Amino acid sequence: MPLWWGALAIGTLALALRLAGLGRIQTLVFDEVYYIPFALDYWRGTPSFDAHPPLGKYLIAVGIWLGQWPAAWLGWATVEVNGTLVSPLACRWLNALVGAAIPVLLAALAWELGAIYPSDRGDRWPTTGKHSPQELSRKEDTSFNPATVAAVGWALPTLRETIFQKSPHSPLRPLRQETLKPVNSTLLTTLLKGGRGDRPPLRQHRFALLAGLLMALEGLTLVESRLALINIYGLALGLLGQWAWLRAGQSQHPGRWRWVAGIALGAAINVKWNWAGLWLGLLLWEIGCNRNPGSTTSPTTTHPAGANTRRANNRLPLRPWRNRFIYLGMIPLLTYLSLWLPHLALTGESLVGVHRALWSTHQAIGANGGHTYCSPWHSWPLMVRPVAYFFERSGQGAEAVATTIHAMGNPVLWWLSTAAVLALGLGWLGRQVSGENDLTNGQTRPVVPFILINYLANWLPWALVSRCTFFYHAMGLATFGTLGLAWLMAQWLEKPRDRPLALLLLGAIAVSFLFWLPLYLGLPLPTEALQRRWLLPGWI
Repeated sequence: MPLWWGALAIGTLALALRLAGLGRIQTLVFDEVYYIPFALDYWRGTPSFDAHPPLGKYLIAVGIWLGQWPAAWLGWATVEVNGTLVSPLACRWLNALVGAAIPVLLAALAWELGAIYPSDRGDRWPTTGKHSPQELSRKEDTSFNPATVAAVGWALPTLRETIFQKSPHSPLRPLRQETLKPVNSTLLTTLLKGGRGDRPPLRQHRFALLAGLLMALEGLTLVESRLALINIYGLALGLLGQWAWLRAGQSQHPGRWRWVAGIALGAAINVKWNWAGLWLGLLLWEIGCNRNPGSTTSPTTTHPAGANTRRANNRLPLRPWRNRFIYLGMIPLLTYLSLWLPHLALTGESLVGVHRALWSTHQAIGANGGHTYCSPWHSWPLMVRPVAYFFERSGQGAEAVATTIHAMGNPVLWWLSTAAVLALGLGWLGRQVSGENDLTNGQTRPVVPFILINYLANWLPWALVSRCTFFYHAMGLATFGTLGLAWLMAQWLEKPRDRPLALLLLGAIAVSFLFWLPLYLGLPLPTEALQRRWLLPGWI
């Protein structure tokens, strides 16, 4: 399946899940009782104070403004909020649309991440001659057809030792053309058959589609996408920023993509401060993967288009600190501050004053004691205490029916993702201790640190937070745990021995998703059936 057809199918599935019965519960749910009134205040020009930056409420206000017209025309049910009649469906549709983009964004991020190959000078975009394989593949087929990408994107850079003869004292020199043709033909046949030892871009293709599919089957982001809450905007903007940053590495105009990355990451932080974890993870990965940022030296080349090769090879690695400071420092900061301007113009507050008030509010939340659904950060990888957003019961005895919305992940996917991150971390540590040459396992080198660093950057900072935390704060680590599982499964699918295990796990994840789907969508269940879904005492 071509990548873009797969991404379209994943996006369609995600959108259908988010729109199905979106207005079934005709009342405000959980923190909708706060965010919708705040959004209406912006809409009406009424000053108000919220415990979070304003962008999420701006977007809800835009959704209400656009959604009220079809709501009035189609006769959608309404509720009164601070003297204004609004439709819950009109408040939620934009969240559903943005939430449906998250599996596609993760698939795109996985594709770009999987396109980074190692070289003898570090992780870089593979190049051979005038263009990178990704650029060449786009010239042939913009849908990233596996045949085109396999022929160009993998055959040339990875068979360097086969295609080129190298002596200890001379530069690389090409073999005769008749020798090159059978090598490429054999490799292409192997890739298209999905044979043993599959290599990128087939692994890259599978990695992207698996990441998107698994994210579409993730429960917590599905629940957050179906309500007028703000977390989903922060996650979507953060993933957009990370994808744009990686995309810059193979673009002819990388500065434009880095501008997009900086703006998106700054906007994510203006939704909620905790989404700075996506910015922090990318920054730490950049620093860790580019250990000599002051150097801009590129390898010499004997190719006639050496200047182009030099330029392409330096797009991702060895960027000067100045560029990092501008794109990952100044642009996110200026974006974050600029998005405060409408709020400050409305309320008349100062920027310093509003941040002092926000900080004091969060400190007070921690001092007010526990909450029924408080969930400590160290329990999130095991999903010990999800949050009940809505519960309604009707009938008595055997006829009793309950409707609940639970902010919880897909249990099988969640626990497998935790195990995948643990396995990746132990494997990485083992390679560091053993001193294994990175190039022997080079295709995993840029991917695994990216997953681990981002997982930890969205998790460990919560250890410093004294206030009550909730399970929905784990959305960031869930995203990168899912990415880690997709990476492992993409490798398992390469080998006939491991392929049944990957397919079995994928089937178990799908069955688990269907079993807990009523809790994500708020579908009525007999109370006995609901009790069967409480695997742990803390899930009630």
